[in-house]
Amino acid sequence: MGKIGFYFHTFASPSPNPPSSTRQSPITIVASGEAAILERSFYVPENYALRTEEDKRYPVVVNLHGGGFTMGTSKDDGRWAAAVLEAVGAIFVSVEYRLAPQFPFPTAVEDGVKALPHLAANSETFGIDSKKMALSGFSAGENMAFTTPLRL
Repeated sequence: MGKIGFYFHTFASPSPNPPSSTRQSPITIVASGEAAILERSFYVPENYALRTEEDKRYPVVVNLHGGGFTMGTSKDDGRWAAAVLEAVGAIFVSVEYRLAPQFPFPTAVEDGVKALPHLAANSETFGIDSKKMALSGFSAGENMAFTTPLRL
């Protein structure tokens, strides 16, 4: 039933913006040795393309989507991304974590834990100021926004 709600929310005005780009990176969960691909949706400020000329670094908001750990995608919070871009001018990166029941808790949190150091380690590539990172999330994502730093 919740998936139907997620589907219908895409029709509300204003339409959510699609991500500027998506990137995938392999991750390995240390406890299990399991390998997975972690996707992130990037929403970037308008002047982002000029960053290499100016060697500009942007603050980053790392978003963890809601959905009760069982549904949702990194593209669900496009409206929130647009608001952050407009108000803060930060890069907005939404993490698509693996979902239960196929991947039971705490898999989602482990994915969040892997995403943050990966972004920091690749900050030059992404134009991120790794000293200016913030976490956001709604519902399950809010839970992860609190638990991910604790796991780090």
